[in-house]
Amino acid sequence: MALSQTIQELGASTPLQCYLAEKIFDCLCWIRRYEEQKRATLIREMADLLIKQGFSDDISEEKVEILEALFANELGEKLQAYMKHKGYSIESLQQKAFLNVRMRHREFDELIVLKAKTLAGFQASYEVLTNRKLNRERMELQNSLLRRDLKAIEHDDNPQKTSGQ
Repeated sequence: MALSQTIQELGASTPLQCYLAEKIFDCLCWIRRYEEQKRATLIREMADLLIKQGFSDDISEEKVEILEALFANELGEKLQAYMKHKGYSIESLQQKAFLNVRMRHREFDELIVLKAKTLAGFQASYEVLTNRKLNRERMELQNSLLRRDLKAIEHDDNPQKTSGQ
């Protein structure tokens, strides 16, 4: 549904326009996905700081509750109790978690920048494609203005040459 809205918003009507609109939509989806993954990585680290599981990949009920509260941005009594027990405020917990995942966040940021550059390229291609006729007309007008100016310069030069002889 969102893809069809993007195609409609861009006014894509030809197959090439629809293809570029789809690629623009894909880039936006990937950027959104990377942003969500950055947030999830931070929240997971915050939960890990509050409840250490050791080397097990199993997630306890406590950790699930904490993850759900953090994802929902709800500082309930249980979450506040865990933070107090571990000596964290929400700010200090976020800061510590961010320090621990900063390299992964940098990787996500690099992926986002790459997708943003790709998006800019698709947008530029779409603009050129949809404005081709308008650009051609603009160039023709510019060329006719240049011809007119050139004729005016040549006309101004000719009287000077004839009067000097």
